[in-house]
Amino acid sequence: MCRFPLYGHEGPYSCPDFDHFGSGSTALQRMLIQEEKGKIIVLPAWPKKWDVNFKLQAENNTTVEGIVKDGKLTNIKVTPKSRLKDLEFGEGWSLAK
Repeated sequence: MCRFPLYGHEGPYSCPDFDHFGSGSTALQRMLIQEEKGKIIVLPAWPKKWDVNFKLQAENNTTVEGIVKDGKLTNIKVTPKSRLKDLEFGEGWSLAK
């Protein structure tokens, strides 16, 4: 059984995979974070109307965690902290105060 219903139950050996619904997971993750030239771009394509609590892996053994609530980024955590300097925000986003 798949963890997320979006993935469905089809697939030869595992789910998700790109042939059977797994591309939806990748799309959502890339809406939350993208990496380019050593930078981590947070919320490059996330709609302000969608609340989310996320924890995703990035390059260089990095974890990015965040919370979007009511159109505001209310929390962001980067591990290791040394990668905090590599964070950029998508257009229209910043950390709410």
